[in-house]
Amino acid sequence: MFLNDLIQNFKGTGINQTSYKAISENFSDFTALVEDVLVDNSKRISDLISDTQLLKLKERVRTAYSKLINIRTNNKIEINYHGKPIAKHSIGQRASALVLFILSQKKNNLIIIDQPEDDLDNQVIYNEIITNVKSRKANVQFIFATHNANIPVLGDSEQIIAVSYDEKQIITEIGSIDKKKIQTKIVDIMEGGQEAFSKRTQIYNLWQKG
Repeated sequence: MFLNDLIQNFKGTGINQTSYKAISENFSDFTALVEDVLVDNSKRISDLISDTQLLKLKERVRTAYSKLINIRTNNKIEINYHGKPIAKHSIGQRASALVLFILSQKKNNLIIIDQPEDDLDNQVIYNEIITNVKSRKANVQFIFATHNANIPVLGDSEQIIAVSYDEKQIITEIGSIDKKKIQTKIVDIMEGGQEAFSKRTQIYNLWQKG
């Protein structure tokens, strides 16, 4: 950690723990600190320590700047989801946060996700994943391997590859979601068949009437 490296390299300057912590929070690494002292006339660091401490720090920087700028400060990454650290969420919520994190990366123009439904429920898939995908699909190529019909259907998939296996060969059916054969595959493979699909539709209709 940068804080520990500061304490180690500036022993004898009289800087206390509180000031070290303030320095570590205001500077990203030694390069930024050296730049402030040697280039910007200690503009930022002078507000964090006393004049006596500053004189000693500046002397240390001038004599050891080449060593200091070569000390690498490891990146610290924290992911918050709905206002809480990801470690405090359930496994499903963590999976949701990580998928959304991947989807939010603006530099990626190709994103491949394998079976997100393994850890995410349908509500999360629709409210967060599909909504995000639809808003970015014009600029990003998304590829999902999934058994969840919500992803290709509600996500307005441009191309679907339905895959089945009969113990001898892998059979594929490729086409848009408007293709009748593809629609049949979605019902058969993802929805458990036409009978199950129709039965659920009847039940949902009854619930709405009730």
